[in-house]
Amino acid sequence: MLIFVLLSFLISSPATEEPFMIYHDEELIYSIDHQSLQNPLLGDSVINDQQVDEMLRSIDVQVRKPAKNARIGKNGAMIAEEQGIV
Repeated sequence: MLIFVLLSFLISSPATEEPFMIYHDEELIYSIDHQSLQNPLLGDSVINDQQVDEMLRSIDVQVRKPAKNARIGKNGAMIAEEQGIV
């Protein structure tokens, strides 16, 4: 789902000098200029899929949060599971 949102934004965004920036929890996690995401051979209406794959991998590494199984604490109380972010 994230890929469709990013691609629709990148395709519809006008040519600009400002970099494309992605924030997570109010922290900048990725920044790239628009020209880097465009395919140099096919023009500005075609996305450079290799660059987008690299961008998504980098974002995934920074945003991913592994799930935690439920467990019993030292005092015998049940500690609930936590869902991860994938």
